[in-house]
Amino acid sequence: MRLAAAALARHLLRHRGQLVLALLGVAVGVAVVVAVRVANAGALRALEAASEAVTGRVTHRIEGGARGVPEALLAALALEGVAAAPVVEGVVEADGRALRLVGLDPVAEAALRRHPAGRGLAFDGAALLAPGAVAATAATAEALGWRPGARRTVRAGGRALTLTLAARLEARDAVARQGAEGLLLADLATAQEALGLEGRLSGIDLVLDAGQAAALARWLPPGYRLAEAGETRRFLAELTRAFRLNLQALSLLALAVGGFLVHSTLRFAFVQRRALVGMLRASGAPAATVAGLLLAEAALLGLCGSLLGLGLGAVLGRGLMGLVLRTVDDLYLTVTVRGAAPGAGPYLAGLALGAAASLAAGAVPAWEAARTPVVAVLRRATLEAGARRRLRAAVVPGLVLAAAAVLVPAVGPGLGAAFAALAALLAALALLAPAGVLALTALLAPLAARGGVLAAMAVRGAGRALSRTGPAASALTLAAATAVGMGIMIDSFRATVADWLGQRLRADLYVSAAGPGGTLDRRVPAAARVDPAVAAVGLYRGVEVPSERGRLRLAAVALPPAARAGYRLLAQGAAPWAAFDAGAVLVSEPLARRLRLGPGDALPLLTAAGVRAFAVAGVYADYASDRGTVLMALPVYRRHWGDEAVTSVALFLRPGADPAAVAARLRAATGQALAVRSGRELLAASLAVFDRTFTVTRVLQLLAAVVAFGGMLGALMALQLERTREAAVLRAVGATPAGVAGLALGQAAVLGGACGVLAWPAGLALAAMLVDVVNPRAFGWSLAWRVDGRLAVGAVALALAAAVGAALWPAWRMARARPARALREE
Repeated sequence: MRLAAAALARHLLRHRGQLVLALLGVAVGVAVVVAVRVANAGALRALEAASEAVTGRVTHRIEGGARGVPEALLAALALEGVAAAPVVEGVVEADGRALRLVGLDPVAEAALRRHPAGRGLAFDGAALLAPGAVAATAATAEALGWRPGARRTVRAGGRALTLTLAARLEARDAVARQGAEGLLLADLATAQEALGLEGRLSGIDLVLDAGQAAALARWLPPGYRLAEAGETRRFLAELTRAFRLNLQALSLLALAVGGFLVHSTLRFAFVQRRALVGMLRASGAPAATVAGLLLAEAALLGLCGSLLGLGLGAVLGRGLMGLVLRTVDDLYLTVTVRGAAPGAGPYLAGLALGAAASLAAGAVPAWEAARTPVVAVLRRATLEAGARRRLRAAVVPGLVLAAAAVLVPAVGPGLGAAFAALAALLAALALLAPAGVLALTALLAPLAARGGVLAAMAVRGAGRALSRTGPAASALTLAAATAVGMGIMIDSFRATVADWLGQRLRADLYVSAAGPGGTLDRRVPAAARVDPAVAAVGLYRGVEVPSERGRLRLAAVALPPAARAGYRLLAQGAAPWAAFDAGAVLVSEPLARRLRLGPGDALPLLTAAGVRAFAVAGVYADYASDRGTVLMALPVYRRHWGDEAVTSVALFLRPGADPAAVAARLRAATGQALAVRSGRELLAASLAVFDRTFTVTRVLQLLAAVVAFGGMLGALMALQLERTREAAVLRAVGATPAGVAGLALGQAAVLGGACGVLAWPAGLALAAMLVDVVNPRAFGWSLAWRVDGRLAVGAVALALAAAVGAALWPAWRMARARPARALREE
């Protein structure tokens, strides 16, 4: 047993290049999985920490509608003997950075939470009683260059307010420290003034047991809701669930490609050690012992590579966490924290996945070593014949998996079924890729014969070396197919969004309050209506309202006919716009899919007078958010919520009107700072956000391609080692060093070109899965196909570049080999 183990290990130690490539293959695959898990878990933990930092031991919160909760409700709770703490929350901007401003009442805090330990934050409450005084952590102050006692102007909703850094915010634990990043604490009155919430609160925090909560829920007046503190964390998790699941799927693809690399290395090691394995078997070593040693070797390789990948994944994860949080900030909600420690979970998962992938990769060589007769192990022809049998045998399960990829989405309607179908498709492509390479080389062989002996040898060699290059070909095909499939999906998505924005952004100017949040001064819409250059005015009020199905985005609009034409209805009842004006709502496609709503259904919403069910008049296409939106007529919204505020105004100008002059007149009508942008500017900004959103996806694609390149390099290096004697014979019969190198490069080019050609139909199948199955179920969007033929050229170029680039070093080694020495050994 010990002798056999030493003999097998000595081979890997002599071929350090292959050993390093295998370790790097596992390391990069594990690093990508760990990095995505670190980024996802850290980003979600950062959002939760930001919530926990200002909730402490609170169990419930009273919520209202878009205008929050009136201060009078706090007094009513006091009369009922309920201890409560008012909270005002919002986002302000300072030097281009978003900051979370939270207003508290120190007296109520002390009564409710035994402040300051209840929140994990400590500060001098007396210092905040001065007008405009705030507290911030030393890290936040340093990032802003804000010295204690210094004044700083912040902006929110077009308002400018001067704040003074009067106290330092101390975090008592890790959660509070993470959540306090980008946080400003202020007295209630200061926060109300900064956020334009005079006389109103964002919510009222409570500490209740189950019986008290039930009694208070019955006591609350209509229009208010008692929410559990845990709802915020569940809401944040649900908000980004689909986005995080897509990243996980891409990371697992990178691990799968890395698994092919490990399988290639172990397979090559077995091929090269077949004589040694045969001698061990012939000298009495049991087949089970040899197989066990090979499996142990795979496990050890996986463990070492996984440990290396954990460190690499931690570094990569910190970079990806910033990209994930930026995407969350662009698409979902304003993020003031930059990240948080994700815990040990992502690292343990990466270690387990890496070890499992390595064991799975080593199972086939171990099974062959145990199963193949001793005499057959020593014969190369038997090995190649076995490889071809396995290649043919893999076609049937590959076709079965391909059929499953088509059938599973029809049987299972959920997102889990979509990802299962995607996994089945990727597995099918991996199994069918070597057979496809063999078929293409067989078709190319007659043409290659006309190019000379070396050309014919290159084509035949590419097909006959599949026992060593098959896994690398699968990995390279998957990487190129992923590039094609993701490219088609992204192009289709971008074209669909660009067309949608072109239809929706029909106004000449869009006016909103400068800075985050806030509403327009009432004089702005009034001035726009009387401006002689303005032909029509559209009004928009964006809010979040509570409902039985969680918080929903509601867009209350007053749309001129030109703006209504920009809404494409995907499903509708009779006279949808007439029903809309009469009080029904339209729901966006993502919301309709998520809540399973259609024309004629009812959607209950919490209004100022209590819960009211609104009829659904239709479903419209919308790509602003995968959360979905409820569209309601502005007069209907005002009637039920009593909110007269306007978030933004769309202006349709008369022919020949000067947009700059109109904007100047609007600014002069009020002292409020306004953001005035044209439809073209909004289109460019929206597409820039779209492109940033897919930065993470492109990074993961690149990493998968790097792993595939490593697999091809390992395969070709092993091939070069085995063909040293063949190269020597060619040199002896007159081939030049350049000819031998050309043979190696030609074989790699044939292999890479075949993988690139196969990647195009495989990429189309992958794109169909992503566009028509995964995307609608994950995000709720229907996409129009956009296929760019340049992606086919790119797939072939990518595979060729990877294969030929990986062959440069082996080709150079073959050209420098000494024929006499190789023939003497022969």
